[in-house]
Amino acid sequence: MERIYPPRDLPVKVLVSDHARERARERFPGYKTARIVDEVRLAIREGRLAATKPGDCKPDNPRSLYAWTPDQVRVFVLRPTVFGLVVTTVYRRGLAA
Repeated sequence: MERIYPPRDLPVKVLVSDHARERARERFPGYKTARIVDEVRLAIREGRLAATKPGDCKPDNPRSLYAWTPDQVRVFVLRPTVFGLVVTTVYRRGLAA
């Protein structure tokens, strides 16, 4: 079967809420929030997407998905919608969302 999208792209949109941008700036000083979409797309491509929070994080939200950076420092909380995946917040691993 032939792919209908370029191999580097995902067949889903990744959108970022204002709240997620604010939390990323607050929790990761100097972090460029424009990188959120790139980091989430990379996490999905590399299989770092789950319905449960990674490791030592607080209880899961049944309506959310979770993606994380390769170093497992940033965790992205994603909400599936008809428009794509919306990043609702960003937090440090081990801290509550």
